[in-house]
Amino acid sequence: MLKGKMTPLALVLLWSVAMVWFAWVGFISSDDFFYALGAEGWLKHFPYVGETHWELRHPFVLSMAASFMLFGKGEYPMVLVTTAYHLALIALVYVMVSRLFAMRQGMAAGFLLGATPLMMVWATIANEDIPEAFFILLSFWLFFSARDAVHPARHLFLAGLAAGLAWLCKETAVGLLLFYGLCFLVGYRYPRRLYWIMAGGFALFWLGEWIFYWHQTGDLLYRIRLDLDQGSSRHAMPVKIPGTGNIEFNSWLNPILSLLLNDEFGLLFFLALPAMAWAWRARGMEAEQVAFLRLSVGLAVVWFATIGYLIPLRDLPRYYTVTTILAVIVVAIWLMRGVTRRLAIPLAAAYVCLNLALVYVSNRDPLWGARQLVDMAHKQAGTIHTDPITREDAAFLLAPHGLSDKVAEGLPPPGGIYFYNPNSVREDTRPPGFAEAYGPRPEWELESDIQPPRKLSGIVLEYAGLDRHLPAGVTRKLNYQNQAVAVYRARP
Repeated sequence: MLKGKMTPLALVLLWSVAMVWFAWVGFISSDDFFYALGAEGWLKHFPYVGETHWELRHPFVLSMAASFMLFGKGEYPMVLVTTAYHLALIALVYVMVSRLFAMRQGMAAGFLLGATPLMMVWATIANEDIPEAFFILLSFWLFFSARDAVHPARHLFLAGLAAGLAWLCKETAVGLLLFYGLCFLVGYRYPRRLYWIMAGGFALFWLGEWIFYWHQTGDLLYRIRLDLDQGSSRHAMPVKIPGTGNIEFNSWLNPILSLLLNDEFGLLFFLALPAMAWAWRARGMEAEQVAFLRLSVGLAVVWFATIGYLIPLRDLPRYYTVTTILAVIVVAIWLMRGVTRRLAIPLAAAYVCLNLALVYVSNRDPLWGARQLVDMAHKQAGTIHTDPITREDAAFLLAPHGLSDKVAEGLPPPGGIYFYNPNSVREDTRPPGFAEAYGPRPEWELESDIQPPRKLSGIVLEYAGLDRHLPAGVTRKLNYQNQAVAVYRARP
């Protein structure tokens, strides 16, 4: 019997692992660098107080520290933590939907979530959004299921603990607190006195964090101050704050446009609009099923409003992870129960196929140039010089192999080797003069260049003759993820 129940979940997880493999990105030398810094800090100093707000996201940072302790410091142990949270989240969604509806609906939700670009890609990058979403969904499920539990108060207390862990991951968990606050105000589902039990579970982590910072730093609001300062970094790099990559119009429309037009979501929110409308006025289902659908829509909307309008954040798609997960759940149930099979199958197929195409044409190797530098450091005798951005990007990848001293920042001395990475040097976010300062000199000799791998999509376009009819930028994106890098030798 147990084997029969586990087989569908195993299939869902196997599918999710395949999607993670397909969408693999790895280390991107962004926030993930600071999470690794925090993890190393805990391994070297106990207790450790980070100096950036990324290092203070303890559920995630401590999980990474445990991974480094077990498997060593490196790219794969780093990403393993996020992937594990991702798979746990997929399993939780399957359990939630299967118990309330049916196994087929649970499998549909798991398959669609595993094939959503936002989840596929970010499951392969060290980030706190997926761990936060896991604890948010766990809290939501414990809150919902407490009504039929033998000990409802215990379930609600655990829901509060999970909300507290989500808060420790990231303060955007305030979206969940606002949702619970609205439920409290209307006395929904439980007597108001039981909500205080849930608040007590949350307070254990919330107050515990304050006491920890007061004891270690003398400042109760240490984390809040770092957040307001955006985590003043010890590793400042010569970059300007990049844009979101969204199509932007104005502050009121931008969050909506992000959900509808960004590659990370594909068709999801075009399907979610009719699915959520159907869920809100659902008929012919059990009362608990209707309640779950309506609460899912409610939390999705509250989270979206909190991130998009109440908190002054850039509209990065990953900030909408919770809304994305809940939207996928509602869409999966709608496809299985709200539309005919003749319509559901092509819609689901279009959803998955478009998502795979969007992931394929995206740049899943933003550090390709830095990775070529690491490969060169393995083979090249002597010191290699490069620009400071490429050196910083490669630092985490060089360290586990003991190659850090083989790469130096700056221009080469006479007779020295210079690794030129236009993907970093000529990036639009660099300050004025950066490209000229770290570009190749006319007197240098070109020793070799390394071409990036070509995409199948570019080959197909060229074979069909369509490349001549597309904008150059689109053709380049469909052909190559990056620009070629070059190795120069300065004249003696």
